[in-house]
Amino acid sequence: MPSFCKILVVDDDPLNIKVLNELLLENPASEFEILNAHNGNLAVEVARREMPDVMITDWEMPGMNGIELIRALKADERTAQIPVIMASGIMLTSDDLDIALAAGAVDYIRKPIDPVELRARVRSALEMAWQLSELRKKHAIIVEQERELMRNNISRLERELDFKQRELTSNISFLIQQENDKVVYVDEINKLRPYLNAEGKVKLTRLAEGLVSADNSKSRLELENRFSEVNFRFFEAMEKSCPGITKSEKVLAAYMLLNLSPSEIASATNKNLNSVNVAFSRLRIKFNVASNIELKDVLMQLQAGAI
Repeated sequence: MPSFCKILVVDDDPLNIKVLNELLLENPASEFEILNAHNGNLAVEVARREMPDVMITDWEMPGMNGIELIRALKADERTAQIPVIMASGIMLTSDDLDIALAAGAVDYIRKPIDPVELRARVRSALEMAWQLSELRKKHAIIVEQERELMRNNISRLERELDFKQRELTSNISFLIQQENDKVVYVDEINKLRPYLNAEGKVKLTRLAEGLVSADNSKSRLELENRFSEVNFRFFEAMEKSCPGITKSEKVLAAYMLLNLSPSEIASATNKNLNSVNVAFSRLRIKFNVASNIELKDVLMQLQAGAI
């Protein structure tokens, strides 16, 4: 429990305030600063300004009574945790006690006030308030630690995702380069035709055809699997936004988000440019947009929401 405490005494009778002040200050072992308020409205102002460690309030007061005062304190997050002891010389039944506790009082003391009982109840309220304060501090520390852990995890996942995304882009570039190299090699091979006899030309044709038909399907399958691994949340978002979307259309959308042109996508997927443009046309219809620019905007919004 803290060694120095503020206590706010609230009563419309100056004599009652005087008596409570004297009783609280009779204990030389305690260091109290006693604050006083003569009505409920003033008590709310003092509580917000001074943040007392405990309050003792009379029940029956003109204007705002003790119950209304407690409710006003509880309604304000700044003062909601201040423990309040209700004091009354009129409301003395068990039903009255229930009403006070239900309103938010932590304790109840009857007038005329017994000095020993008063100090005991104040100590109890202060101890409880201190323990609650310590628990809130520990809770705040735990919450901040959890937030820091979450921030670290998010940062780590973002770095991993960025690495996988760059790796994926590199693999796509390599696949596109392979397809482009095929075209270059075939052109170079065909330049040899004038220098060959009939048999050589036949062999050259077979060589060119074999190079063109060389299958990169395994590389493309690995690439599609990598797409699914890196973009699975994005793919899920696409499925929710557009039920019935196909796997190839999801991959096409992912290619678009990697800023590949239709011709580059055609090379990477081993399709002709016309079929890629037709696929984009179907995708635009499904997302109800008129152009590839609008389509990319929609996909970027889905991607941002999936992160």
